[in-house]
Amino acid sequence: MIQLRYGSSIGECAHVGICRPCIEEMTGNLDWRCPYCHLVQPANVRIDGRCNCCRGHKLHFDRAVAVGNYQGILRDTVLMMKGRLDDVMALNLGRLLGVIVRRCAAPPFDVVIPVPLHWRKRWRRSFNLAAVIAEGVQRECGWPIDENALQLVRATDKQGLLTTPQRFLNVRGAYCLARGLDVAGRRVLVIDDVMTSGATLSEISRVVRCQGGAAAVWVGVVARGARAA
Repeated sequence: MIQLRYGSSIGECAHVGICRPCIEEMTGNLDWRCPYCHLVQPANVRIDGRCNCCRGHKLHFDRAVAVGNYQGILRDTVLMMKGRLDDVMALNLGRLLGVIVRRCAAPPFDVVIPVPLHWRKRWRRSFNLAAVIAEGVQRECGWPIDENALQLVRATDKQGLLTTPQRFLNVRGAYCLARGLDVAGRRVLVIDDVMTSGATLSEISRVVRCQGGAAAVWVGVVARGARAA
């Protein structure tokens, strides 16, 4: 069980530009997190050290860290930022995520890698929200970012329309490391805005670990969603 109590964590978060009531609503019950996927859940649904939303899935990262569950004010904020980037809020959420990553006994990371967008989506949106969140993590923790470390080599179907097994198949082989990038033996933190099934972040972690030879791969997200298989 991850121990993150309000008394210590909120004091550390006072500088990130988000008020205490919002932080408390966003983070939920910090005492009851799945130690693997970081979903906030009651203790009685954790089975064999993992919750019933991530057990049974082979996920290639060592651990996930999230600000909170994808609900309420956190969900509304993420949806707002996806539609129209709010740089200040995205940076502040990135800094808050950085605080929580460090509180989870994370090692110092050698590189922070945001999940890339396909060029068509990047052209329509004109920004990559994951990259802005990663910049907030960098400002908080000082770990270097490599925004060009990953490439999305083919367009994928919209994950939200697929079942969990279909999501894993949809992203298989969709990512590769940039030519000349060396992550062998390095500790990598992959950043995205939301994780639901974990399919995208697991596939990226597989590439970083199996193809790149990374020593450790953690993932950090603003919001942790959950859905049935």
